Amino acid sequence: QAAAIIENVLLVQQARGRAQRADALRRIASLAGSSGTLTEILKYSVQELGNLFQADAGAIFLLDEARGALRLSRESSFGVSEETNNSFIQTFVDDPNYRYTVSGSQKAFLSGRMSTDRRILPAYRPLATALKMESAIVVPLIIREHSVGELMLGSKKVDYFTAYDLQIISTAAGQLATAVESTGLLNQTDDSLRRRVNQLSALTHISRE
Repeated sequence: QAAAIIENVLLVQQARGRAQRADALRRIASLAGSSGTLTEILKYSVQELGNLFQADAGAIFLLDEARGALRLSRESSFGVSEETNNSFIQTFVDDPNYRYTVSGSQKAFLSGRMSTDRRILPAYRPLATALKMESAIVVPLIIREHSVGELMLGSKKVDYFTAYDLQIISTAAGQLATAVESTGLLNQTDDSLRRRVNQLSALTHISRE
């Protein structure tokens, strides 16, 4: 009888966990499709994931094509000190090691013992050391086979994240990648409209002369 009770408790906990994950993904999807700014969408989405997984740190890195660099989105980060933010602000795309990053390779990274994991690139090592993280999940933000950044969650506990966690976070990353793309398209539209208005204003000014 005791075994049956324990089994029922575990089943209830598993069902509750699945419901919490589904709710978190729905909220992130709602945020990604909202009229909020990209900064707000990324910030609250990372916080949502941090709360869901009880992570010690989290952040998003976006690809700045104009500067040719993968840059830390400061506003999206939590559990990361200002000093650490400043020391790990960007990785340049023309760096030979960039193609081995999560963004460059478009492959997710999962580690449960970062202090001894030899797969960690020099670009990530200072961040892992400064935050004293043992476990980490880093997933790419991909739109139409093009990487626009990466999402990271970390924990100070060993072997903290699972392959199932990776699936959930990858789903959220897909939603956020869409938001990043939409914002870029809107900015391009705004720029085009602004240039058109300036052209029309110039023509109007010339015709009046």
